[in-house]
Amino acid sequence: MDSVIVFFANASYEQIEAAAAPLGLSGDVVTREAHQFYFRRYSSYEQLAELEVQEAKAIQSLLGSAPESAFQVASHHGAAASCALEMVSQLMQQFPAS
Repeated sequence: MDSVIVFFANASYEQIEAAAAPLGLSGDVVTREAHQFYFRRYSSYEQLAELEVQEAKAIQSLLGSAPESAFQVASHHGAAASCALEMVSQLMQQFPAS
C-alpha cells in the first residue's frame, strides 16, 4: 500500500471537510464502486502531534507558511489508486495552489 500526504497552507480543516463531503470523501475508508482507499484528515494541531520538528520546518519552508490542514490518501496499486488520485485531484482543484 502506498500513501501520500497533501498539505494546505491556505485552506482550513473545515474548508477541506466541506469540499470533501460532496465528493464522497467523508469517512476514513472511501468506497467507490469496487475500489477502496483510505482518506485521513489532519488539522494543524494533529499535524504537530504527528510530525517531527525537522519535518514541520521543511514543510513550512516549502509552503511559505505553516500548513493549516492536510490529508493522507492511501491505497493499493492499480484501479483503487487511480480512483483515489482522481477524487483527490477533484478536491485539490477547489483550492489555490500553496
